[in-house]
Amino acid sequence: MADAVRKYLDAMRQLDDLTDELGGIIGIVGAVAEALKTKPARFMFNDTAPELPAEVVLGHATRIEGDKWPSAEKIQELLLRWHNAKKQALSAWAAIHKADQAHLKSPEH
Repeated sequence: MADAVRKYLDAMRQLDDLTDELGGIIGIVGAVAEALKTKPARFMFNDTAPELPAEVVLGHATRIEGDKWPSAEKIQELLLRWHNAKKQALSAWAAIHKADQAHLKSPEH
């Protein structure tokens, strides 16, 4: 029983970590979307070509590090890892006795 609960807790920790990583990407993408929507004249990526006009570079622009912008491949790989972790959490959950599940957070929440 304890072993099944430990496996579940480990699986949930991995799922939570990946969910947090997705949250970081959501934050970056959301910040860029908001800046482009509300003040495109004052937005730029740092260390990314081509260079923007001096009034943007030298002004008070909203800046995002270019290397922080996630590629579609990076997002897809993270999603695959998240889906695999979710499956592991669900499988580990199913191995726990119903009476013990009552004391744990379901992977569905």
